[in-house]
Amino acid sequence: MLTNARSGAVVFSTRVSEGEEFRISYIHSVNISPVTEIFLVRDGMVILEAIEFYTFGAGMPTAPEYGQTMLHLADGRMRIEGYDRIMRNLTFLVSGLTEHTLLVGGQEIPLLTLDSAGSPISFEIIRQNMWRSFN
Repeated sequence: MLTNARSGAVVFSTRVSEGEEFRISYIHSVNISPVTEIFLVRDGMVILEAIEFYTFGAGMPTAPEYGQTMLHLADGRMRIEGYDRIMRNLTFLVSGLTEHTLLVGGQEIPLLTLDSAGSPISFEIIRQNMWRSFN
């Protein structure tokens, strides 16, 4: 579920399953190149698993940390895997400049279509009984 972090209003909701991946893609504000952060739903939490990017620069990783691996992909991207970082408060500011886009369940949703520029959008996993969702 995505909510406006100021008002608490739900701006988007979709079903995600245990082990399912979702991504946030955006244009990095300093090096002006595409970045994709890859998250996983595990034990009802959002876990940062990997980051894909094209260029090094301020605010970007420069090398893998202990337990991580860096891959060089065929299209010129780099991918650092193995973050395994729990994201207790995952919030993005909606902006037309950074073009934050959620990729989940085959959908591609620009955050700017969910709320106005400057709005903070928070991600939260809510466990729901499957039978309750049909009522």
